[in-house]
Amino acid sequence: MATFGKTAIGGTSIDGTAPKRGCKFSLSENGDVTSISVYGKKATAGTTTIDVAIYADSAGVPDALSAVGTQITIDTTLQWWTANISVSLVAGTYWLSWIQGTTVIYHYDAGSTNQEDRGSDALPFDDPWGADLWQDRDVSIYATYTPTAGAVTPLLMLMGVGT
Repeated sequence: MATFGKTAIGGTSIDGTAPKRGCKFSLSENGDVTSISVYGKKATAGTTTIDVAIYADSAGVPDALSAVGTQITIDTTLQWWTANISVSLVAGTYWLSWIQGTTVIYHYDAGSTNQEDRGSDALPFDDPWGADLWQDRDVSIYATYTPTAGAVTPLLMLMGVGT
């Protein structure tokens, strides 16, 4: 198994009141994504839900919805929360995203320009993403995947045999 995203716990925390959030990361190889993990907790007593998704990138902004994962319930325990998702992705740039039921405290470090996008959307996930509200934050969220081989060109075709 491998990961892409931010597996380190960010040094800054914030009460994220905007329900939808996404952070841009690069996947260096093709892979079958099996889960998304977010570091945080519910801001007040009780529980809330988080739904996860992955969006494709288009010229630096989140665009088409690639996959939606399962809904998980989180509480006030500060930890990595993991939801299942199933999608095969090719190497490229993606937005790891979530929609929360109520305010979630999440962690981040300073990020690159417009690395985090957020919105006031509720479920279901918009496709495409929708309005952009930018932040320069590297959010503690990552995807776990199994690397897969890319398209393989048969050796005989490379040698010009049978073409």
